Amino acid sequence: MRSIKVVLLALIAVVALGAIVAAGAFASPPEFKSPSSKSTLLFSGNSGLSTLRGKQAGQEAVIMCEKDESHGELTNNSPLAHNISIQFSGDCLQKVGGGANEICKEPIIIKTTTGELGFIEPNKLVGLYLAPTTGTEFTTVECGSFKTVVSGSIVGEFPLLFKQNAREDQYNTSRTSFELKFNAAGTKQAITAIELLGVKMTGDHLEVTGLFGEEASEETTETLTPDGSGEITT
Repeated sequence: MRSIKVVLLALIAVVALGAIVAAGAFASPPEFKSPSSKSTLLFSGNSGLSTLRGKQAGQEAVIMCEKDESHGELTNNSPLAHNISIQFSGDCLQKVGGGANEICKEPIIIKTTTGELGFIEPNKLVGLYLAPTTGTEFTTVECGSFKTVVSGSIVGEFPLLFKQNAREDQYNTSRTSFELKFNAAGTKQAITAIELLGVKMTGDHLEVTGLFGEEASEETTETLTPDGSGEITT
């Protein structure tokens, strides 16, 4: 009888431990919340200079555009974003090493994209994971006689802002716009991992074929404006 009780206690302990682990694995993700009664909210976005950077035969290769515009849908009280459309324009050009500039076909249209809010370690900043809704290809860029296919996934972060030497928090406070940064470390993305719904996703990067090598980075700062005020909750 004693052995049966010991086994039962052990089983209870295992179940309890499993519940704790499961609770940690499914910790609440960051969400976009709006006082609106709508379940889906529209947003728009824009940026200044955007740079796609890679290497070709050991030389730096870049494609630059002066601006981008984006539109999409945010699911209220949720980490999810849908039907995101992005296009780059404004004197888009390609340059390899010290060679001449190649004019790119505009606009550069990104295929419909899906997004999800998550946490970025080690400081638990909020990030946005973006990937094509179907397949893996974001776009094909045509510059002069060259074509570059961009695919994969990318993570941007909503950084802590400092204006006039004062911290301006982007989390847990109502705002009419949000700043989203995509940072590069040379030809690689600065952020390659994000925690989504408690699960750490690693290896996020942009893959390229054509003029560039196998990997490239995108660097830009996007201003996102939802339809009405809202907040990113953590």
